[in-house]
Amino acid sequence: MQAERPAPPKPVRSILLAAAARSLFLEASWNRDGQQNLGRAWTEFPALKALGCPADSPVSRLLKPFNTNPVTCGLAVGASLALEREAAEGRGGTREDREEILASLASTAGAFGDQLFWNTWLPFSSLCAFAIVWRSGWWGAAFVLPLMFTALAAPARILAFFRGYGRGKDAIGDTIVSSTLTLRRRLHWLILFFSGALTVLVLDGARSASVGSPAVEPKTWLFAGVFVTASLASRALSKGRPRLKGPLFVLELAMLYLFFFLMGRLGL
Repeated sequence: MQAERPAPPKPVRSILLAAAARSLFLEASWNRDGQQNLGRAWTEFPALKALGCPADSPVSRLLKPFNTNPVTCGLAVGASLALEREAAEGRGGTREDREEILASLASTAGAFGDQLFWNTWLPFSSLCAFAIVWRSGWWGAAFVLPLMFTALAAPARILAFFRGYGRGKDAIGDTIVSSTLTLRRRLHWLILFFSGALTVLVLDGARSASVGSPAVEPKTWLFAGVFVTASLASRALSKGRPRLKGPLFVLELAMLYLFFFLMGRLGL
């Protein structure tokens, strides 16, 4: 494995900071033909010239179709700059090799970003915002979603760029990506548990409001806890037994609907 580069000198760091700032607007020129290619060219080309790459840097290559997750795009864009600089210094591989590495990095960053941000962090931020709006009714709670999402996404974009530049071609097997995916799996389970408990509370709040009782009664909080405990137990039971996941999930849903059916029939 190639060792990470030491911190670049200040002039190079300034160039990279400017490129990282440009990468924040990667999606601004999205188009059907090249997708994020214009944003990539706008990010990389000034940096390539400033880093001392040949004046005939392949603009046409930068304009080839390019697409990845915008939050983690820096992993691919930063590594692309590192590869081009190595090539200019006579240490890089062929253009075809660099293109193949970039395609792999774009795919890795896309899958990683989609799983962590679109499929996990965005739903979690949405649930938190919904819970605060539902419980408080405060108008400012509408900003919880964009603030929560940006609090993680904004620094991730910059850090991914410098990580990609620092690792170069080795960014494909970056250990930070694999460890973050482990965190993502745990957070995903937390979201599922939170969703189940919140569903119980919201539905009971709507039922209680219709009969003029308090929004959420103590027994509902108790059931929400039982629901989460049951979810944890089903996860433990299904670990290593994928065939059990479906039946146990159906059982959890049955518990949820049975609870509200009995409450409705008993007038609770």
